[in-house]
Amino acid sequence: RVTVGSDGVPKAFTLNPRQLTYTQVNLGANYTPNTFTYVITETRGSAGGVTYSSESYTVHVTIALDQNDDGTYKNTLAVSDDMPSEGYTFINTYQPQPVVETPEGTKNLTGETTVQDMTFTFTMKPVEFEVGGAKEVSSVSVGDGTAPDTGEIPVDTNYSQTKTVTIPAGGAVGTIPFAPIEYSKVGTYKYTIVETAKTYANIVYDVSTWTYTVTVTDNKQGNLVATESYVRSDNSTGTQATFTNEFSPDPTRYVLKAKKLMTGEPTAVA
Repeated sequence: RVTVGSDGVPKAFTLNPRQLTYTQVNLGANYTPNTFTYVITETRGSAGGVTYSSESYTVHVTIALDQNDDGTYKNTLAVSDDMPSEGYTFINTYQPQPVVETPEGTKNLTGETTVQDMTFTFTMKPVEFEVGGAKEVSSVSVGDGTAPDTGEIPVDTNYSQTKTVTIPAGGAVGTIPFAPIEYSKVGTYKYTIVETAKTYANIVYDVSTWTYTVTVTDNKQGNLVATESYVRSDNSTGTQATFTNEFSPDPTRYVLKAKKLMTGEPTAVA
């Protein structure tokens, strides 16, 4: 059993036919040489994320009487085998299952009650990924559906997202429908989430920038696991990115006009 040999560093182990026990009883008829055949394979285990080697090697071990130079027989048998001098190699691969995380965001609308549907736009974009010891500062264009790729950093089309939320007339809350993101490598992934496309004149928009960070680790049992954090530009934290806008319509001025009429007998005073 070999318990070490990881991270691409091989671990040598010894399978020495001479350490098997052979006696004269194991020789052929009339003490002739005898050959034994062995098959070496790796016993599959149950470690998560591990692909075990399917290699199979056949070894022939021959035992015979061993003579001294004077023709007398030694007390030990001669043992030979056809194993290569470099030995045999069993290669295992470890690949944990990826983890999927979905960014979360909420839109709150306060102030006067709205009388029409209102649509708001939000953009999430990657700003810094650190994966496999490589750090990448993103130059991704907003909403172009791509991500930086240096060979270490995996690409997912959902790294950069632009989503809209429509709050119906009279409504106050909407959920930002961000798409899930799959992570297949250990690392730290940082994004910013902001509100964009400020199209309504009577809305006081939330100018906060949220930093959304996903930290991916390997549980060494065949699975990647992720933790999330949300930090607003004022250093407050939350369980999701929250944006609060206020609807403040312009007041309408209406001038009332009226006439005064007097009827009946003439008055004595003009």
